[in-house]
Amino acid sequence: MLSVSKLAVCLGLLASSAMGQFCFQSVEKIGADQSYNLTLSADVSTKTITHDKATYIALHFNQLDLPHGASVTVSAPDGQNAVTYTGKHSDFYAEFIRGDAAKVTYHAPPKGKGASPVISIDRYASGFPENSQKHPEAICGKDDSEAAICYKDKEPTQYKKAQAVARLFMNGSGLCTGWLFGSEGHLITNNHCIGDASKAKNVQVEFAAECATCNDPNNTKQLGCKGKVVASSVEFIHTNKALDYTLVKINSKDLAAYGYLTARESGP
Repeated sequence: MLSVSKLAVCLGLLASSAMGQFCFQSVEKIGADQSYNLTLSADVSTKTITHDKATYIALHFNQLDLPHGASVTVSAPDGQNAVTYTGKHSDFYAEFIRGDAAKVTYHAPPKGKGASPVISIDRYASGFPENSQKHPEAICGKDDSEAAICYKDKEPTQYKKAQAVARLFMNGSGLCTGWLFGSEGHLITNNHCIGDASKAKNVQVEFAAECATCNDPNNTKQLGCKGKVVASSVEFIHTNKALDYTLVKINSKDLAAYGYLTARESGP
């Protein structure tokens, strides 16, 4: 088992070597919270929330307490891309639904048995309209970047390693990146993404967020191709604001399919 102190030292060395090459950044904001008040019950069991021109909708449940055998689904209006929740939870964002509408539905237990459900939504995050938040960008020379899937056949080793990189959906309205470090579920991201334990409570960790083919038009769209969300919160381990890194851990998930990256204390 990797010790936290050894990991912290290794990360510090890595970050120190990179200082001066990058400027400090912030979470990329792609949406904003909207006030909303909705309570579902066995009598009022479904509702569609819409927001004009939104690129996604992420519902925030301040309370969810379902009887045994019951469930809540969040989906597109036509039922596609449904995500199911059971049991008891509080203060969390559901997985985002791409587009300007999301439907939430309560499914009662068989024959209506069980206690009454508690389903309370107090807000939702809506994605900014496309091209409304463009920031000036520039590169040197020709832009020959390609989507990750384009490297699957021509650079299979690099592509396989890249599966350890995750998209982090922060608090319903921000994006960051992280990558698996070692085989025990540790993940490295930036301090400006997760600066303390409170920030770690509402982070969706998504792997394989890529389109199926190299020529898919959604390759160039933000959140265009959805992957596999493996966690909606992470365990906060260590951070360093000066070196802008944070170490967290994903618990209770089989992450072997994504591999992991490693590090050494000095150059080759």
